[in-house]
Amino acid sequence: MKLTLTTSAALLVLSGASVFAEPTASSNLQLQMMLKRAERAQTPAATVSRSAKVVADITVNIKSKVTEPAMCSLMLQHMNPMTQSMYMETGTAPLKISGKKGTCAPTVPFSWSSADSNFPVDVMVQIVDVDGTTEGRLANHSLPAIQLPGQNKTQTIEYALDF
Repeated sequence: MKLTLTTSAALLVLSGASVFAEPTASSNLQLQMMLKRAERAQTPAATVSRSAKVVADITVNIKSKVTEPAMCSLMLQHMNPMTQSMYMETGTAPLKISGKKGTCAPTVPFSWSSADSNFPVDVMVQIVDVDGTTEGRLANHSLPAIQLPGQNKTQTIEYALDF
C-alpha cells in the first residue's frame, strides 16, 4: 500500500497537476493511465523452477516421396528476460509412414530452474527425410507459442502439416 501511495504521489507531481486546481476528465484519465503503467512495471516476475513435458502428436500428409527412416523433432525455447535465462530443448521421434500419411510423437521433457510463467514457450517442429545418400529434405514449422506447462504436467500439442 505504501509503494502505491508513493508512486501515486510521484506521478501526481510529475504530471504537473496542481493539487489546488479542479481536476478535469482529461487529467483524471491521464493520471489513471500513468497509474496503470506504474502498477504493471511493479508487477514482479513469476520466476519459477519448472519440470514438465511437452508431446507433439504430428500428422504428416505425404505430398511427395518420403524414404524411411524419416524423423520428426520438437523444439522448445523459453526466455526469462528478468534473469536473462534462456532454455532450448529438443526431442526426436521416427516418422511412421502408412500410405500417404505419417505420424510421429516427439517428446521433450525439461527442467528449467529460472522459467517465467509470464512469458510463452516458443514451439517449432522439424521433419527430416534423408534417403541414405547425400540427398534429403527438411521442413521447419513454427507453431503457435504455448504457456509454460504446470509443474510435473504433460502438455500435448496436435499439429498437421504437408511434407
